[in-house]
Amino acid sequence: YKFSHDKIQQCLYLDLIPDDVERGLMHQRIGTLIWKSVNSKNGTSEEVNDWVFLAAKNLNRALNLVDYSGSRYELIEVNLRAAKLAMERSAFLVASDYLRIAVGLLEGDTSWDNHYELCIDLYSTSAEAEKSIACYGRSRELVKEIHKRAKSFHQRLEAYAIEIQSLAVQGNLKGSILLGFDVLRKLRVKFPRKITMVTVVKELMLAKIAIGTRSLEDLLELPEMTDQSRLYALKLMNMVAINAFILGDTYKETYAVVSLRMVRMTLRYGVS
Repeated sequence: YKFSHDKIQQCLYLDLIPDDVERGLMHQRIGTLIWKSVNSKNGTSEEVNDWVFLAAKNLNRALNLVDYSGSRYELIEVNLRAAKLAMERSAFLVASDYLRIAVGLLEGDTSWDNHYELCIDLYSTSAEAEKSIACYGRSRELVKEIHKRAKSFHQRLEAYAIEIQSLAVQGNLKGSILLGFDVLRKLRVKFPRKITMVTVVKELMLAKIAIGTRSLEDLLELPEMTDQSRLYALKLMNMVAINAFILGDTYKETYAVVSLRMVRMTLRYGVS
């Protein structure tokens, strides 16, 4: 069945269930049943993903009941999953709506103390989404909270990556490169503070030595890189190299040195 106009559907909806609380309870029951059904299904088919959005839509219509139902963190998880699915479809504005609802449901220190992994995942995803819709101020505040709350340096790395990308898209490519080098130093991947043509020649010679007599077939059979620190280092170096390339001649040495270092790291530790 399909309504001939949205207004007809809206009028019937309000007329059949005039009480706000009753409507909220109805949406909560529907959303909860859908969410349980989603969790019982295996796979990530498009149909199952669409049910996630439907669960989030209904449960979000019952936000005023969350304090009485005890389902606060389940609702946060629903919105986080819906946001991630939306981001996979490049619907960053939609994802941001879900994430803002989820962040708004947190209870400050209590949430961070008792649901740390959920909070760090939520804030990282939110910072990425806000950056993607050009809400750089909000993204920056979320990143600050991650740096404040993160229990390890590795959990701050995603926040650093978002900061580097934010600076770049706002046109501050030099600032993005400087931050990238700063984080790389913390990962014990060091570059000279002043990169010259001498640095390029040195890095080129080291890369040639690393390649040695290996054939193309040997290079294609390199193992997969598994060390998380080095994987993040490669990710950061890639960002720095791209920004240096965009800056052109003034940063051509930086581009060359970082690119060659990526080659050496790949030869030594595997492909990413």
